[in-house]
Amino acid sequence: MARFLQDYEAGKADGRYQPISLPHLPFADGEFGLALCSHFLFLYSEQVSLDFHITAVREMVRVAGGAFTAVAGNDGGERG
Repeated sequence: MARFLQDYEAGKADGRYQPISLPHLPFADGEFGLALCSHFLFLYSEQVSLDFHITAVREMVRVAGGAFTAVAGNDGGERG
């Protein structure tokens, strides 16, 4: 998280962070090599519907050309 916060302003200015939201993404099919989802779809399972979750995962798979990884854990998200 510290790396992200340190990079956020520069990344935003460079266009690496974009204000978009699921379940529909403004990217072409296969535009990315990987879609990574961490926590969002797990933490809000009671606030958003099953249909939302399914649509969101399908959309991430679409823009990643089939490569999607979901990560869940309670280690605070810190990585070396």
